[in-house]
Parts: sequence; C-alpha cells; structure tokens
Amino acid sequence: MKIFSYADETEFRKSGTTSSAMVGCGLFLSEKELGQNIIDEALLNLSKDSRRNKNDQRTLNRGYFHASEDSNTSHKHLCESIKKHVSGTFHYHYFENGTKEKNNGKKLFLEENIRLTLGISILEFFNNKFDGVNLIIENRKGFSKEFAIQWLEKWSNDVEWHVCKSPTFLTYFTNIDILTDKKINPGLQIIDFILWAFIRGEKQPPDGSWKTELNLKLLSHSNDELKIDNGGRYYLGRPIKDNSPLNYPFKIEGLDTVEELISAYMEIESTVRQLFLHQLPDHVSHFKNKLTFIGRKLFLDEYTMTINFLRQTCSLYIRIFDTLPVYGHLEDDDYENWRKTLMAKRAASVFIDIRQIHSKRSCSYICNWRAQIQIEQPTLLQQIGVYKFTQIRSN
Repeated sequence: MKIFSYADETEFRKSGTTSSAMVGCGLFLSEKELGQNIIDEALLNLSKDSRRNKNDQRTLNRGYFHASEDSNTSHKHLCESIKKHVSGTFHYHYFENGTKEKNNGKKLFLEENIRLTLGISILEFFNNKFDGVNLIIENRKGFSKEFAIQWLEKWSNDVEWHVCKSPTFLTYFTNIDILTDKKINPGLQIIDFILWAFIRGEKQPPDGSWKTELNLKLLSHSNDELKIDNGGRYYLGRPIKDNSPLNYPFKIEGLDTVEELISAYMEIESTVRQLFLHQLPDHVSHFKNKLTFIGRKLFLDEYTMTINFLRQTCSLYIRIFDTLPVYGHLEDDDYENWRKTLMAKRAASVFIDIRQIHSKRSCSYICNWRAQIQIEQPTLLQQIGVYKFTQIRSN
C-alpha cells in the first residue's frame, strides 16, 4: 500500500500575545491522492451561496482556500467537501518553542523545532510497512525540496540510532519521496484547514467548533505536562491500518563472546553480498545505489575494511532488515535461524552506534579479523552463511 501524506506547519500562542509561542505540525495520511475535485466542489458551492461576502469573493478569485484568511462560509463548504470525499489518518503535534539566542538567533531555533514536530509526525512511516510514501510539503524559502531531502536523511539517521538502542522493535525504512508544492495543492489546502481547526481548539478560550464539525474520530491523544509534546491521532472515514507487528517471535540475545560477534558479522556481510548479487524487489529498490557501492567493495579481494565502511555496511543492513525483510523465509518456530539473524541485527547496532562504549573497539576487532582472514582464508568470505535468497525475495 502506497501512502500520500500532506504536511503543514504552524506557529501560534495559546492566549493573547504574552503567552509562550508554540510550534507544531499537522500530517494527513491517505491511501489515495487528494484531488482537485474536492476543492472544485467546495468552490462551486461557495460561488452559489447567497451568504458569500467580499472575503468569500477574494477566496473565489484566488482559486484556493486558506483557513486563516477565509470566512466561516468558505470554511463550511470546504469542511463539507472534506467530509464527503476524504478518508485517512490525521496527526498533529506541538510544543513550546522557548528561546535560543545562539546559532543565528530565534529564527533558526524556530526552524529546528518545526522540523522536530514534522519528524515526530512522520514516525508513522517508520512504524508501518508501506510500499512507499509521497510526502507533500509547502515549498518555501526556509524549507525547499533540497533542504527537505537533507533533513529527511538526517532524521532517518536519528531513527536508525533509536533502532540501535531498541533493536527488538521492528522499524521500516520505506522509500519516502518528498514533493514540494504551492499552497494551491489540494492536499495542502485540506491539511491547512484541518490543522487550523484543531489548533483553534487548543487556544484559550478554546474554539472547537470546526474540529467538531469535521467529526474526526480519536485514536490517541497526548497532553504533556512538561510541554514537550502535545497533540493526537485521529481519523476521518477509514483510518490507515497499523499493519505491522511490534516485535519478533524470539528475543534478541546479547553478544557474550568474541565468537558470537564474529558469527554475527559474518551473517551481516553474507546477507549484503547475496543482496548485491540479486535484483532488489521494488519496495526496497531505493537502497540500490548504497548496496551497489558497498557490494562492489566487499567483493574486492584486496579491499581492506575501515571502521567507517563497516558502519556504512551495518547501516544498510539495519535499514533493509525489516523493510525487505531479510528473515522473510523463516518460520516462526525456527529458533536457531531466528537467533542467528537477530544477533546479526544486535551486532549491527553495536557497530554503528558510536555512543555505545564498546562500539569502536568491536569495529576495530572485526576490521582486523577480516584483514587476517583475507590473508589466511581468502575463500571464506565468499562461503559464509549463504542464504537461500530466492526464498527471501518471495516474501
């Protein structure tokens, strides 16, 4: 299932001009693209409404809705069209912006916090096995497509680090295509209105009238007393299904001996080698360039592995582990092979997480061990732990 997602950012104060500034983000997920027909129907009904005023005429003249500038009459027709045609899941998150005088002052700090709320919103992409995601955001000077792509890679690295801290949880690194557009994009108009309606309900005094009118159903809600994260998840029509298990059939065991560390590394390299030799399924084809770069070096007899390259290899392994998945051919009761596979994930997390005290030492040991094997047993690396890869690809 491919997902279309639309993001909108916001700044607001809960009461008057003296209360703390809040930053937030709203995200709407849909199984289909939100089309112009939704907007056209609302504009047509607005044009026929005898109650329309000069403000409504400005909305009609510009040809799109902007919640903070539109009248209640415009809101009504857009709201009705959304309820009639739109189905999916809505997330919103916000927290207190605070102040920061360094790093070019408050403006940069504001951008950092807005990015954080967007990142929290898109964690849904990493928690569910989607075939791909289109993330549509408004193109603006502070957050262009180029900047957004760089930010997404950094955020993915942060998610990867959390996988290292908690490797027992499944995490999917689905291909996320970032698309930037103007406010006129139908999906961006819709998320703008929904987020505007919910934020009005958070202000003092609260005005939840349009939130009530939208009739979104609650999935979960957060009201953080520490003001770190507030918001919730709702759905309209039919929610996006949470289609993924939380963990594996067996517990991931620790690496208690050097032999287990070596065996786990052998499993990692063997898997990456086999993936390199076969065509990737479409849902993981976005790893092709990284896999090609890493795979070619692993097959060079004279290549001496560095710590940096080992961590790149393990990063790829972590990202593809659940997304493919590499264990797709295993039965739930196959304890020995599950143990071997899950210990490889544990080892990969140790190798790449520089915040673990033994990470660099473990990396150095494996690099030295591999260099020695290249001298003493040069054919071993081509023979270790070979998967029945055709079985992996079929899952």
